Amino acid sequence: MRIQRTLPPAAAPIAADDICKGFHALFSGNAEVENFRAEVQNYFQTKHCFLLSSGKAALTVILRALKRICPERDEVLIPSFTCYSVPSAVVRAGLKVRLADVSPETLDYDFSGFPVHSGHDERLLAVVCPHLFGLPADIMRMRRTLNDSGAVVIEDAAQAMGTKHGDRLLGTFGDAGFFSLGRGKAFTAVEGGIIITGSKRLAAEIENCMQALNPNTAGDGFRLAAYALALSILTWPAFFWLPKAMPGLKLGETLYNPDFPIKRFSSFQAGLARGWQNRLAAFQAVRKKNVLAWQKDLARFSWLTPIPERNNSAAETPPLIRLPVMVQSTDLRDALLKASDAHGLGIMPSYPGAVNGIAGLQCVNGPDNFTGADKCAARLVTFPVHGFVTRRDRQKILACLEETGKS
Repeated sequence: MRIQRTLPPAAAPIAADDICKGFHALFSGNAEVENFRAEVQNYFQTKHCFLLSSGKAALTVILRALKRICPERDEVLIPSFTCYSVPSAVVRAGLKVRLADVSPETLDYDFSGFPVHSGHDERLLAVVCPHLFGLPADIMRMRRTLNDSGAVVIEDAAQAMGTKHGDRLLGTFGDAGFFSLGRGKAFTAVEGGIIITGSKRLAAEIENCMQALNPNTAGDGFRLAAYALALSILTWPAFFWLPKAMPGLKLGETLYNPDFPIKRFSSFQAGLARGWQNRLAAFQAVRKKNVLAWQKDLARFSWLTPIPERNNSAAETPPLIRLPVMVQSTDLRDALLKASDAHGLGIMPSYPGAVNGIAGLQCVNGPDNFTGADKCAARLVTFPVHGFVTRRDRQKILACLEETGKS
């Protein structure tokens, strides 16, 4: 166990005052939840909004609702390199996973070899488009590619709440969008998921699915309160070494597990979220500033390529939750991660492998090779950009990069 200042890879701090608001909301009942739902609906200017226990629960409910609309379709296309919660949700919804490769330059779909083209695809129910780390996926290009296939576009904006592309918020480009309020996301309520859609028909089926969900209990509220209190303390760099040293917590691990709870959003979470728009804006401003700083600082290391590459435009720079960086080789990537772990620098790997390599997951096109996903898994790292990153932290990281580059 190494006791030292340790940067978390991502963070959206929870204050003691936020927790007090959450406790107060425990006794307010559904009114607090409805107030939060109305705020989200107004913020995204959407006709329909639903609140659930997690982002993967939100995706599962969307897919179940779509299956009710199109029972003859049972396949969902997802990227071969994405969070394992995405295939977990597809399987939880009782559907089949179909994969498409990603471009290591954008982390979006590799459209040059896209497996769906204009024309009908009678099995394809939906395509999930993740805004990975907050990088905007090309939703409009996806719509043009699908053309008249009949598949629905779902925006996975779990890591991109509040981010704009052009003059529109991510999550509003697709037929439906969802967000995560888990720890390490753009904004956190400890746990939580949000669905937005402009489709009246889809919203009606989502509402039907929501009616079947179990309500939250008082025990759920107090469990979340205890988790929020722990996060508010242990996310700080002075204390993050402690949870990082506890393997049972599985911090930073990407797990495939279709057996997860699907519940409604709780009043504690809604209370914890009070004032969320101001906090989200403040977190975004800090993250954008740090993304720009890293892009400038990393330009001198020829063996590192930030994604996106520097565009010299603060207005066009997304407020990423982590900055993805492609390393020139796997050996250099491993050396950098080893040094970061030793010094608590918060540089972390991304997902451990392509989705088709997940043990126990059956994919429609499982045996295929996905070279873009394999490259990302072998060479991608992420740099911390949250508000706990100080100037001294950046200097330590840059010194670490200098040493690693010499090896």
